[in-house]
Amino acid sequence: MLNRLTLWVCFAACFAVLSGCGANTRVGAGSSTPTQVADVYVAGVQRDANGRDFAVYWKNGVPAFLPDQNLGSMASGIAVSGQDVYVSGTVNNGTEGVATYWKNGVAFPLTDGSKNAAATSIFVAGGDVYVAGFEFKGQGPGYPVAEYWKDGVAVDLTDGSEPAEAWSIFVSGSDIYVAGAEEQTTQTGPSNFVVNNVAKYWKNGTPVALTDGLEDAHAYSIFVSGSDVYIAGDYCKDMVPNCAIAADWKNGTLLPLTDKTDTAASSIFVSGADVYVTGNDGGTATSNPTIVHLWKNGVDRQLPLSGQAIGAASNQVVVSGGDVYVVGGEDFGGVPQRGMAVYWKDGVEIPVSDADSLSGPTFASGRAIAVVPPVAGQN
Repeated sequence: MLNRLTLWVCFAACFAVLSGCGANTRVGAGSSTPTQVADVYVAGVQRDANGRDFAVYWKNGVPAFLPDQNLGSMASGIAVSGQDVYVSGTVNNGTEGVATYWKNGVAFPLTDGSKNAAATSIFVAGGDVYVAGFEFKGQGPGYPVAEYWKDGVAVDLTDGSEPAEAWSIFVSGSDIYVAGAEEQTTQTGPSNFVVNNVAKYWKNGTPVALTDGLEDAHAYSIFVSGSDVYIAGDYCKDMVPNCAIAADWKNGTLLPLTDKTDTAASSIFVSGADVYVTGNDGGTATSNPTIVHLWKNGVDRQLPLSGQAIGAASNQVVVSGGDVYVVGGEDFGGVPQRGMAVYWKDGVEIPVSDADSLSGPTFASGRAIAVVPPVAGQN
């Protein structure tokens, strides 16, 4: 099966649609002029005292819990278009995961629940809703098939002969791009074979391999700017334990972000000439689980954590109004596990979930973020 980074990164590669609508106003002390601020939407997961995870999104820190028939769920991506809020995720039906998206809190199942499936990313363009994910198909357990749904209609990207998953979707004009990975068996000698994940993306259903299958690799996030295609993920130089190295690709050219193994890049965003990538150390016994990274044009900056955190992960980066936002979660340990959804704005950590999660039994993590700038001239 495909690699799973960390608890927070599982469904991380998700892009938000940034829409110029909606605004808050704040009045500073001694000032009569309202200050316009952006609306910040964070999608993720929160765990209750009984250990059940459920999908949630926060608008400026106020939670909106998404219906899941009380069987458990998680949110993986968020997009805002006009006054509508779209969230992708997965709902547990008691036996399997159902790929789902919610529009303004109303659930729209994408699969019938007979086989395990997940929705990992959402994008809204031209009134159409695009969701990436995977679904187990065929007789028996089968293999996961990478696919996307346009307005609820599934498009298979792989044939199910090998395990594959789709992690991120991006729409540019009439072109649909999906990033993911597919297992491949590669012959290395007369009787020698290796089985690895090949990082790839699909443009309008046509696959483009980023690696050759001799070492393991994954594509977790995709961004298109003009004619350039940017991918974030990881690759291995050598097939040894925890070999993954955080990297990005521009038009198929590999650009390692570090020489440290057990790392991965979870999200990429392009703003003008600047390329932003966020990612994590893997958190195994051989690496420090408390480090989260933000690379700007390949230069690494480690993001600060609160003093109580024993681990963390960053899941998505977006740029809006010149500000850089990175969303993720912090782990405070304990039994049951405690944690908090957070985002960093220009390197400053901002809690998202209720601060009670620091002392209570709940755990929360931010998986995706959308930032909606204020409308010019609106007070």
